[in-house]
Amino acid sequence: MARGQQKAESQRKNALKKAKDAHKGSQLAGQKAALKMTCPQCKLQMTNYKVLTQHFESKHPKESCPPESSFTA
Repeated sequence: MARGQQKAESQRKNALKKAKDAHKGSQLAGQKAALKMTCPQCKLQMTNYKVLTQHFESKHPKESCPPESSFTA
């Protein structure tokens, strides 16, 4: 075979490409795991306390944001 080494190299490259593509997928499970806090007013889930305070300032301006200690378990 004249192209034996070329064929083997091509197969190796294709295998690496397929392995790289196999890691692609949905991030829904990771997103659900990151949602740790829930707004007590509208039940919207947030990732951290800073986002929750920004949410309270924009969506519930008349209400006061609960302290961070009330969300830690």
